[in-house]
Amino acid sequence: MSVSSTGASGKPTAPTVRNSLTGLDYILFSISVLSWSASWYALKVQVGVVPVQVSLFWRYALAAAIMLAWAFIARAPMRYSLTVHAKFLAMGALMFCINFAMFYHASAYLASGLLSVVFSLAAIFNIIIAVVFMGLKPGSNVIIGASLGFIGIGLMFWPVVAQQVLILLPFLGWVFVLLGHCVSALEI
Repeated sequence: MSVSSTGASGKPTAPTVRNSLTGLDYILFSISVLSWSASWYALKVQVGVVPVQVSLFWRYALAAAIMLAWAFIARAPMRYSLTVHAKFLAMGALMFCINFAMFYHASAYLASGLLSVVFSLAAIFNIIIAVVFMGLKPGSNVIIGASLGFIGIGLMFWPVVAQQVLILLPFLGWVFVLLGHCVSALEI
């Protein structure tokens, strides 16, 4: 398994290579899966109670406070150049603000479980967008893996998809989902 990070300049540092996962890796992965899963239910409960922008503001205000506290406790470097800050701004706006706003709007029309699975396809959509708009050529293993993942999820959810796409409002939900993926891929 390869793990890399970026330094204060925003440039990638040398990757650290490990051959096996530790117990901490499994714990952190489990926490990530559980919290990510629960967030989709919370999203569904929030929709319609307050405007999407208010939900997003509080979601990211809380996330920012937690991240700053974590960085302070870990004594992580917090000084970055203006160029790196501009990249942070662009990435945050494209990958989180606009993208999540699209998904919040879509959740008014689509089941949150279906939305979460569609959201997990972001990596596949990003590959397609990188090929179409950026001229990148993925390896055969990427194409095979992405195709199998897309087909598997499509087969698993086809009954739900077939029922929902036939109605205008759920169709608008799918449009929001696809726009969200396109916007998040722009930061590549």
